[in-house]
Amino acid sequence: MEASPKQRAAAEREPLPRPGSFFTLKGNRVSLPSVARRERGDHVPLSFAQQRLWFLAQMEGGSEAYHIPLGLRLTGSLDGDVLRRALDRIVARHEALRASFPSVDGEPVQRIAAARDSTFLLLDHDLREHQDAQAELTRLIEQESRSSFDLEAGPLIRGRLIRQTELEYTLLLNMHHIISDGWSTGVFLNELSTLYGAYLRDEDDPLPELTVQYADYAAWQWKWMEGDIQREQAAYWKTALAGVPGLLDLPADHPRPVQQDYAGDFLALVLEGELKDGLPAVNKVPLRHSSNELDSLTTEVMIQIAFQHHYSTITTVEW
Repeated sequence: MEASPKQRAAAEREPLPRPGSFFTLKGNRVSLPSVARRERGDHVPLSFAQQRLWFLAQMEGGSEAYHIPLGLRLTGSLDGDVLRRALDRIVARHEALRASFPSVDGEPVQRIAAARDSTFLLLDHDLREHQDAQAELTRLIEQESRSSFDLEAGPLIRGRLIRQTELEYTLLLNMHHIISDGWSTGVFLNELSTLYGAYLRDEDDPLPELTVQYADYAAWQWKWMEGDIQREQAAYWKTALAGVPGLLDLPADHPRPVQQDYAGDFLALVLEGELKDGLPAVNKVPLRHSSNELDSLTTEVMIQIAFQHHYSTITTVEW
């Protein structure tokens, strides 16, 4: 999807050790050029996050842990042709949704299909005459969320439109994390709603043209880290993370598997009384090593640190 505000703001937040040809220091903050549109060749570089996900896919195969499934319940009269047109337009609009990741000389590259040759892969299911529509719906949801993606061939986004009654539908969307994230799903749904409404009223696409794409951000990252900067950053983090345990030792009820299998579950926990009342103050704790007086730990991070400190054998938590 398009570069998120977090990615666009990276130039204003990332601490680097010294100024170089690609950036300057203003006080204790880094100033970098904005992300700009770049020429597209046959092969586009991956961002660092995409490289990590590609590497993990080579190690683990098609793991569903990196799927981003989403289900929407739709009630009322639905025009399937208009929905398909809106989904196709989103795929045409965002290069990342048309990307695949083949290997060239052993290295991953990003290949972006032409918009004119790309459509949203949407399967139709009609359960109106099914004997047990709810059970079949559950089976389809499970099947969709677990079906693997082919990073090399694509597509890495797909969906299913499941009709349960005359006026009830379930729309399943699934994307691989290498082309999307949680923030991007919000963009996707907002654009889908806007486009569906416009096309239903026989209007043109009202969305503004995108000035940059995620591939531009990936190229910006590589430009940022060229030269001595990458070596300096690597040296810094090697020093900062020296001595960190390779695994977090928690008192689990069974031995840790040799290979991670993601067979986890959710456990609800209700916080009450003074513990609950004190949570709003937790995220005001300042970071000891921060150069920004406004920086602080979020409540979620503080709870995670407290859990780790209480249940693991680690007695010191550094930040």
